[in-house]
Amino acid sequence: MQADVVDKHPTPTYYSSIMASERIQRRIDSLLDEADQAIANEDWTTGASRARAVLWLDSETSDALAHLAAAERDTGSSQPAQASPF
Repeated sequence: MQADVVDKHPTPTYYSSIMASERIQRRIDSLLDEADQAIANEDWTTGASRARAVLWLDSETSDALAHLAAAERDTGSSQPAQASPF
């Protein structure tokens, strides 16, 4: 009589929703750090670019909206800061 083999250690799933969520959050944090540094250096173009990248990942990130608004105010951009259309 053969016993059923049970895999007690399933193959890890590297792209689970939790892992992806943590990965995205790390990327958001990194982009916000880059936006902070760029704005501190008065590099408004880079600051706005990093803030927009954050908004593509999470359109409700208030820090990114604030960074983008600050960068656009300083560069005289005529478009107000907005979340991505997603």
